[in-house]
Amino acid sequence: MKKFLVVVDVQKDFYHPDGALYVKGGELLPEKLSKIMPQFDSIVFTLDYHPYNHCSFKDNGGTWPVHCVKGTEGSSLPNEFLPFLVEDSDFVYKGEFCDAEEYGANAHDLAFSISWENIHDDDFLIVFCGIAGDYCVKETINNFIEAFPEYKHKVRVYLDGIASIDDGTTIKNYIKENCIEEWKPQE
Repeated sequence: MKKFLVVVDVQKDFYHPDGALYVKGGELLPEKLSKIMPQFDSIVFTLDYHPYNHCSFKDNGGTWPVHCVKGTEGSSLPNEFLPFLVEDSDFVYKGEFCDAEEYGANAHDLAFSISWENIHDDDFLIVFCGIAGDYCVKETINNFIEAFPEYKHKVRVYLDGIASIDDGTTIKNYIKENCIEEWKPQE
C-alpha cells in the first residue's frame, strides 16, 4: 500500500514559541513528525506563503498578525525536516495572493503533488497532520474531500501530529462528523 503524508504549515511562525502566530504544542511537531516520515512513500508540505500586504494581516484590516511572509525565517520549515526534503517530497503554497484568505491548500495541487497516477491506484492512504488543526489542517482535508469525494475513504488524520489554536475539539469534531479514521504510526 502506498502512503502519502500531507504536512500542513509546520512553519517557524506557527511551531516556534517565538513565532509570530505560535500555536501551543507546535514546538513538539518537528521531532514527532520527522520520526514518522520514513513510514511514507511521499510527503507533501503545504506552506503559508504570504506577501507583506496580505489581507489577513491586522495591519491590513485582517484577523492575524503578520506571519509566514515569503522568504522570511518565519515561513521556513524546521531543520528536522531537512532529510525528507528530497525527490519524493513536494510543496504546495497557499495564501500567495494579497487579496484572498486561503486556509486550506488547493486539492488539485495536492493531488498533482502526490502524483495523480498513484492516487488512482486503489491501494493507498493519504494522512494529514500539521498546524493549525482548527483552521488550515481542517480546511486542507475538507478541500481534498470536496474535490475528490470518491477518495474520502482513503483519508486519515494523525491527531497526535496536529497542534490547534483551540484545544483540538474542532478537528476532532470534524473527523467524527465526516467519518474519517484516525491514523496511528507503526511501532
